[in-house]
Amino acid sequence: MRVIEVNVLPAVGKRVRGLATVLLSNGCVLKDVKVVKFKNQYFVVIPSRDEGECAKGLDRPIRQAMRDHVLNEYIFVATTEGRL
Repeated sequence: MRVIEVNVLPAVGKRVRGLATVLLSNGCVLKDVKVVKFKNQYFVVIPSRDEGECAKGLDRPIRQAMRDHVLNEYIFVATTEGRL
């Protein structure tokens, strides 16, 4: 399984800095993936409530790849819009 596409929208919030949608190669779409800033570090929070089997079936390497893709896309979008 691979990450096919990542779309990130910057958010204005105290901790939540972006919301992402991730498309995986098996057809799963993960929505409401959050980019969170806490103590000068950025984290990616993957929801498990709505996606059920999609999010639960992700192993460690695909989760790490997804986090990397989401953070890279967030940094690109945020710097382009002057938010970072």
